[in-house]
Order: sequence, then C-alpha cells, then structure tokens
Amino acid sequence: MAHLGRNNIDADTIQRFADRLDDRDMKALIASRPQMPGWMGDIVLKIGAAKNG
Repeated sequence: MAHLGRNNIDADTIQRFADRLDDRDMKALIASRPQMPGWMGDIVLKIGAAKNG
C-alpha cells in the first residue's frame, strides 16, 4: 500500500488485495493497524469488507 500511495488505491486495487490475502494475512494486517498511517488502516478495513462481502 505504501508503495502504491493513498491516491492510487481504488476499488479494483482493494478487490485485488482481498482476492489474494488469506485469513491469516488479514488477521496480521488488522493487528498491525495501530502502527499504520490512518489512510492505510482505512484501506485494511475496506479490504476486509471486500473479502467478507
């Protein structure tokens, strides 16, 4: 996400992340949210929502 930058992550990118990340990866990302910049934490939540429908 940091490599892409906040302005380059759209709904398609979020869906691609959701399709590729397994449950273990999502748990790790969610656990890491407190150390992330706010915009990344928001993207993690959007990825989780896309993954879980």
